[in-house]
Amino acid sequence: MRLVKLGIVNVDATVGAVRSNVDRCISLARRAADEGVGLAVFPEQVVGGYAAEDLVQWHAFVEKQRGELERFAYETRDLPTILALGVTTGVGGDLFNCAAVVHAGQIVALVPKEKLPTYNVFYEARTFSRGVPGLLLDAGGVPLGDFVFKADFGTFAVEVCEDVWSPDGPMRRRCYSGAEIVCNLSASPYRTGVVSTRREMLATRAADNQTTIVYANLVGANDGLIFDGGGYVNQNGRPMLEASRFKEGLSTVVVDLDRTSRCRREASTWRSDLEQFRATTDEVSALEINGKTADRAGLAYPAPPMGTSFFLPSREAPKASARQELLDDLFDALALGVADYYRKIGAFTSIGVALSGGRD
Repeated sequence: MRLVKLGIVNVDATVGAVRSNVDRCISLARRAADEGVGLAVFPEQVVGGYAAEDLVQWHAFVEKQRGELERFAYETRDLPTILALGVTTGVGGDLFNCAAVVHAGQIVALVPKEKLPTYNVFYEARTFSRGVPGLLLDAGGVPLGDFVFKADFGTFAVEVCEDVWSPDGPMRRRCYSGAEIVCNLSASPYRTGVVSTRREMLATRAADNQTTIVYANLVGANDGLIFDGGGYVNQNGRPMLEASRFKEGLSTVVVDLDRTSRCRREASTWRSDLEQFRATTDEVSALEINGKTADRAGLAYPAPPMGTSFFLPSREAPKASARQELLDDLFDALALGVADYYRKIGAFTSIGVALSGGRD
């Protein structure tokens, strides 16, 4: 078995508060290293906060994010964990919504988001430029573009939020280029019913691309948006981890990457598609990550609980009705939204609660 410990890091970031956001990331990165995580995934735009909208057009705001990313790399230079976190990056006349890969004090590379949403609450194509296949730019001495990364435990890729929601996103070509793990850095707002939608979509992407997906979502409220956090690890269609929502923290799981290799060898249709890709398309460039990651010698593969079947669904009764789950979700979202509004605005000294004796 080729085991690696993966970490989902949920951070409650504040738009514009780049230093305190990075302070939170540094603390959680150290915790991930202490727990033996080899690859830790933070949310989209965690350095500057989401959604920054037109604030990203302020040159000083973008430059400050780069400085804080460099501070993050320096402060985590002694950690063996590979860290992926979201940041805005400017190159010439372009602004990119990027996933930064950091290890051993170095910003290894920046990978830009390709699918820029302009529906619902999103306006990204108005301010950001899209990443494209084969892109390679110099972002102040750091390569920015379309990459996969080779570490001592295997090959992985990073992408940003909307990239996973489209079946023709960058995941496919990166998996055909060797990526066994795809890290998705997300800032997906809360809405009712979104949990089952995310769960099903990620299972489909992981199975279609014969890969392990690590999905980390932003948590906290900014303006009118509430982000419910949480995240998933799904390996080749099999759920491995569902992270807790509505709170900042770290969730981890051990996966066996040889299982992904076996699935790829057994899936003849996937191999046929791979052959067609190789015949018509150049592979995505690979960057080497030098140095050791977290020690994997003591890792154990998570076995199913005693008395349960590996193949059959659990016989455990649902913990709550669908109605109760919905009401609990709404309560958690409202509590988080009010608490973060109070804390982040910094203009209030108390909260009043009005109770009625009527039928409302």
